[in-house]
Amino acid sequence: MIEMSVFLLKSSKLIKQEHSIDEINDDFLVANADTCFVHIEDQEGVQSAFKTNKKFFREHLFITKDGKAITDFRFWETNLIRELAGLTRDYMESSSTTELVTYHHSVQIRLEKMPQYHLCLSVKKNNDSIVQAEFPENEFISVLLDVTKKYFMKLISYGISEEIHNKDLAQITKYQKLFQDKYQ
Repeated sequence: MIEMSVFLLKSSKLIKQEHSIDEINDDFLVANADTCFVHIEDQEGVQSAFKTNKKFFREHLFITKDGKAITDFRFWETNLIRELAGLTRDYMESSSTTELVTYHHSVQIRLEKMPQYHLCLSVKKNNDSIVQAEFPENEFISVLLDVTKKYFMKLISYGISEEIHNKDLAQITKYQKLFQDKYQ
């Protein structure tokens, strides 16, 4: 069983203030994930940490498979959820391997078609492999699109950039229709 959750990375300025430090790196973020990231379900935490920035979020997608963590808190990027949903759409449309290199933090994400209706999620950050996992294709895409839709709905319900996230929500609805047409 695949489960996914979205976390938002607080601003560097806020993290530095809260921890009285001058520099932040991925090792620090992983070691202090409980105070550097806010779960999307934590309305008060999200609204408090993101009073000024309501447009661009550094997002982390926490993925577990059969109760085992697949991703850790190195897997974050600006607008990761939107980017990953778009990559998934490309994968569904092409039925082959698709790849994306993000602009902000040089994260390379790859969805590779595998035998027996599986896909492989590969993620490299700064040329280091941080995720390599195989999933049942249908389940992975379904869960990803569901968590993406819930994520945008949460942001809208919190009053955060409603116009932008309503457009995102409309896109995800189209992706879910594509999924239903292709897989069900």
